[in-house]
Amino acid sequence: VYLDGFAGTGSYDDGSPGSPVLVAQLAAQLSDFRHLECHYIEKNSALYGKLTRALAGVEHAHECYKGPAETHVPEVLAKAKGAPLFAFLDPFGLVSLPFDLVVKTLRREAAPGEIEGAPTEVLLNFSIWALRRVGGLALKPPERLSAREKSALESLDRALGGTWWREKWCSGIADRERQV
Repeated sequence: VYLDGFAGTGSYDDGSPGSPVLVAQLAAQLSDFRHLECHYIEKNSALYGKLTRALAGVEHAHECYKGPAETHVPEVLAKAKGAPLFAFLDPFGLVSLPFDLVVKTLRREAAPGEIEGAPTEVLLNFSIWALRRVGGLALKPPERLSAREKSALESLDRALGGTWWREKWCSGIADRERQV
């Protein structure tokens, strides 16, 4: 099972295939000897429409979901129970899955009769640039933060599983990026 949690349009503006179309093409090529079921999630309605059109031209087993990844990932995990899973989580900026859902993806439950969950691989893109930008906001006094800045900090808190990172970031230590 392949899961793309932030699928986008499926192709680039110049018409070249993006990761969803490339994976779909690979799934079609492998179909004679391997069944690769693909799940694509896109939150943005306009991008979702482009995604479904881009994938319509490739014959492969797939399902597209419109809405936030955190809404649909549990459903995909249930469908993938017992099967190996590769989850590609490449959000735009910090709009990521909540940390606890990433952990749930990595620690999938075993199917009936199994001792442990099926093999799971996760490729997670985490933006150091976004960490630097939003981390800088943690240095401001809370009363001086705008609503947008507070929201950005809360998004990073969700992605990192709490506010623990703020103290490390504000300490100014040289390797704070690595520690976070």
